[in-house]
Amino acid sequence: MSDADPRREGLSLAGGELRPLLEAVRLYGDAHPGVIQQIWFEHMPDRVVALIGGGDVEAHEGALRALASVPEHLDVKRSAWPDGYLDQVRTEIWGRLQGSLSGIGQGKGVLHVHLWADQIDVAANLRKRFGAAVELEVGNFPYPDIASGDRHLAADQEPPALPALPDLVTLTISSGTEIRSGSHVYSRLMIENDTTSDLVAGKLLPPVVDPASGQVVGCYEGAITLERRLDRVPAGTSREVQIIIGTASTRPEVGYAVPPGHWALRLSFELGGNAFQRLIPLTVVP
Repeated sequence: MSDADPRREGLSLAGGELRPLLEAVRLYGDAHPGVIQQIWFEHMPDRVVALIGGGDVEAHEGALRALASVPEHLDVKRSAWPDGYLDQVRTEIWGRLQGSLSGIGQGKGVLHVHLWADQIDVAANLRKRFGAAVELEVGNFPYPDIASGDRHLAADQEPPALPALPDLVTLTISSGTEIRSGSHVYSRLMIENDTTSDLVAGKLLPPVVDPASGQVVGCYEGAITLERRLDRVPAGTSREVQIIIGTASTRPEVGYAVPPGHWALRLSFELGGNAFQRLIPLTVVP
């Protein structure tokens, strides 16, 4: 959970000419506690948006609109929730369901809750309990309308036409190659490089692919905390590196999670200055 003032999330995006207006709205909120629940910046057209609540909203709305010399530069919306309600919901969800969450934060007038791909039942319960106060995402897609998501577009890209990694490089995943549908695991990959060239592995987050077509069907959907570095395995040596395997679907037609079946992990490397890949069989179980 963030300690930042939720009223001001996203304000760093504001354009220069709107900063005085944004600051005037912020100062108005400071002078009238409980009136402005959130402030954010939007594009097309560029404008400051103030979400207000509490009593006497009409008077406050009029006072806020008077701060804008150009009316189109300020949009005042009335909140559907009492002041502090979304913070209460956030605290409750975080306290009860922390293990189900891959992220939680303030949306635009709602609470955005991102759940792991195997938490569909939790999403259904949250929607039933809190309704429109929560904006839900399960894995890579919105819930319940999975078809409205667009994060699957990366899966439509052509698989890379890379040659197979030479057999003199041996890859061994410590946790095996079986994983439950919708889950993810942090594991270790042992790389044994018996070639005469150095091998370079970057941050290893291998996508799940269809072994026949190479098309991506799943991935790890959580925040990435691995250090941004390249792992070099000199010729004739071995090295163990961290790997994250995730089975959140990247294609809405197959659901929120990669379904049970026989798939593959696609791992990419640089060897002797050239790019290579290897597919490792992956079994997804219910």
